Amino acid sequence: MSPGSGLIPLVYCFETAGGATESESVVVSRAIRVYDAHVVLKADGGANGNAVQVLNGSSAISDSIVVGTAGDKDIVRAAEIDDAYYDVAAAGTLKVTATDAGSADIPAMKIYVYAYAKA
Repeated sequence: MSPGSGLIPLVYCFETAGGATESESVVVSRAIRVYDAHVVLKADGGANGNAVQVLNGSSAISDSIVVGTAGDKDIVRAAEIDDAYYDVAAAGTLKVTATDAGSADIPAMKIYVYAYAKA
């Protein structure tokens, strides 16, 4: 891909209900490359171990995005994107998992995953 070709971003928005570990996924219609992700909390983050992760099927694209130390309305970003897994094939599964640390206090949240279509 040439730097002069330009890219049109794709945004995938996942929403979780909170209160328990939960996964949401989508089968992508075309090959994509994930380049960023962030979480918007709808309540206080709860236990320190509460976290979100972005996955390509069962392989982690992002680091564990810890939301437990964040507050209501905070935005928490992925600190790492793994280039070994950031390419999701056409008909592949883009997934987010919100993991409750055991206190049933993980908040409802929106998870935004940013990608672009691969040629």
